[in-house]
Amino acid sequence: MKQAEKNKKSILVDLIATQTDGQSKFHGGGEYAKEIFHSILKNRNHQEITFIFDPSRPLDSSITRKFDTPGCQFVAIKDNKKLQKILSNNKFEVYYAPLFRKDHLALEFGETKFILTIHGLRSIEMPRDKFELYYSFSIWSLMRFCYRMLFSKHDIQRKRNIYSVLSRKADVIVVPSNHTKYSLLSSIKNIGEDKIRVLYSPRKANNRSMNDNFVEKLVLEDQNFILLISSNRWLKNAYRAVRAIDELYSQGISIPSKTLLLGVTNPWTFKFIKNKSRFILKNYVSQEELDSCYKKAALFVYPTLNEGFGYPPLEAMKYGTPVVASAIGSIPEICGDAVMYINPLSVDEIKTRITQCCCQEGVIENLREKGPKQSSYIGLMQDDMLATLTRLILFGENKISLSQ
Repeated sequence: MKQAEKNKKSILVDLIATQTDGQSKFHGGGEYAKEIFHSILKNRNHQEITFIFDPSRPLDSSITRKFDTPGCQFVAIKDNKKLQKILSNNKFEVYYAPLFRKDHLALEFGETKFILTIHGLRSIEMPRDKFELYYSFSIWSLMRFCYRMLFSKHDIQRKRNIYSVLSRKADVIVVPSNHTKYSLLSSIKNIGEDKIRVLYSPRKANNRSMNDNFVEKLVLEDQNFILLISSNRWLKNAYRAVRAIDELYSQGISIPSKTLLLGVTNPWTFKFIKNKSRFILKNYVSQEELDSCYKKAALFVYPTLNEGFGYPPLEAMKYGTPVVASAIGSIPEICGDAVMYINPLSVDEIKTRITQCCCQEGVIENLREKGPKQSSYIGLMQDDMLATLTRLILFGENKISLSQ
């Protein structure tokens, strides 16, 4: 018992990343943070862990159910002053943040090791898109768009400076792909490569239930609809994909008879659709309903404009659903040769690749065969790298053997 007390460590973990950001019900960084949270609780030994969260935003029920866990405390943080006070008044060995927040820039960590996950450099790699105002038009969004257009170079340099400061503060920077690692090294000055650890985002739990009735309620036939998700976010680029699919319907090309758009919060974005009876627009759905859509879709189209890892293609591939995805960011690294790649900025190319998938003999069958294998292969790497990250947070660098 005395030895256990002697080896007891105190760790601070930021859960704010798990809380919804107002733009979407689910986001990759949030799902990532939840998996890290559960892995830490499952593998902790004698460590005392303090979890912080924002009381003004909802906290996932899978986390609140753990509030009574012995040796753990959950603390509401209203502002950065309280977080700094907690850091200063307690001898934490590690502070782990699964998502970068601007608040981190003003914090002083002292002797506490700061471990940070940076998911990607979207604000530098893809700062704007000419169609983004179609997703959310307001005076504020127009002003923000105009500012980025007029002061693009200045804005990107400002963000580079932020990441440069952040990289100096962090003792270890975890990134979810080799793409993100080399994007950091090529974009940010004076960042030490020895600080960066490439550890793939954790695999999502395989024991989730599925709502198979959801697709039937939408009057959709199995394997006869195209699926698009996160349709309210310009970065996910549903606008171009819908234009491409709508044109294919008008041309009479033999593709699945319906297209399901999920995450639609502003139907005005897609008012241009000519073949309205072929499209079903829905807001965000539950994870169980989303899994059912992944499984039953004839084709999953993911025309993202930027990606640090790429959960959605892997989720669809797991069920053998053919995927058309962007050939940018981390997608080729994660999806290998198991998807059909597109230039997401070209409506014509999106049309061509969807047509090729649906009309060229053997393409769909090939993707259905390769998808589950690639998803399983990456999944095993995700499991191994989650264990590595968990050990890094709980036990420190000395117990880790990293093999990239």
